[in-house]
Amino acid sequence: MPLISTILFIILIGYYLHSKRPTFGGKKVDYSFGDIDIQKIKSKIEEGEYTSAEFLIQQLETDDLRQAIDHVTLNGSVDVLLQWKEESQNSQIADLFLGAYYMHTASLNRGYGFAGQLSDQQENLFLDYSDQSVELLEKIDTDDVMKVEAYSRLVRILGSTGDHEGAQHYFQKCIEIDPTHLWAHIEYAEISQPKWGVDVAATNQFIDDLTEEPLVNQVIYLKLVWDSVLAKENLFGGSMTDLKEQAKALLFEIDAEVNNQPHTSIQRYVLYNYMTVVAEEFGIRVLNQKYNKLVNNHFTLYPFGIMK
Repeated sequence: MPLISTILFIILIGYYLHSKRPTFGGKKVDYSFGDIDIQKIKSKIEEGEYTSAEFLIQQLETDDLRQAIDHVTLNGSVDVLLQWKEESQNSQIADLFLGAYYMHTASLNRGYGFAGQLSDQQENLFLDYSDQSVELLEKIDTDDVMKVEAYSRLVRILGSTGDHEGAQHYFQKCIEIDPTHLWAHIEYAEISQPKWGVDVAATNQFIDDLTEEPLVNQVIYLKLVWDSVLAKENLFGGSMTDLKEQAKALLFEIDAEVNNQPHTSIQRYVLYNYMTVVAEEFGIRVLNQKYNKLVNNHFTLYPFGIMK
């Protein structure tokens, strides 16, 4: 798909997503999701205690690192990040955080407007910040946890700017190290769909190859159901009427799995958010209410986008 077509499609889908979330409009999200250790990292960075902050960051597991980066970059200040990079010139951790900040800033400058409302300035800022993000993230070559985090974000950036070959390259690099990396799968699920000009066979292959790790499997299946709703095309095959029955069965199946084996990862909120919106879409009120309560105002970037 040509770059400009890709950008315009993103805008349309973004606007549609925005219009589908009236219940949550105006929310400001604490992206630490209440995690004290993640909040401490942000405080250390803001206080200029970079050695201490980086030590704490290096102790994080994959899922917590993702959330720590989003908390620092979405609930913090770019001036703090730039000072950190300037005072720690050889810090790839600072590069990783700043690269993520530029990725989010690209999305915010792109906005949720209709395609015809995208100004030249919006388009240029989107591409400029995306380029800055790629430049920083491609430098990350330290430990595996840092590398897979950078790779997963590169999947998002390259896919959103039309470089599907590059996005696929980094997805493969990521799952070679960590086959169950949630966010790499989320971002690759986004670009492995017909709406991006991808053959439906590629979507089916992605589904067939999906890891059986419960949180990843559950989130991706729900994401593809929700994307089917947005695109008005059943990505699993069959009609939209079939999708309704598939979605209801999936919701109750996942709920039973979660009851039997509750998730402890901070990324469980991605699952809870998808359970909420899909249950609402298909009229399963009991599950919508249950998972809306579990969300507890911890709205995740998928399916709701950035809330600031």
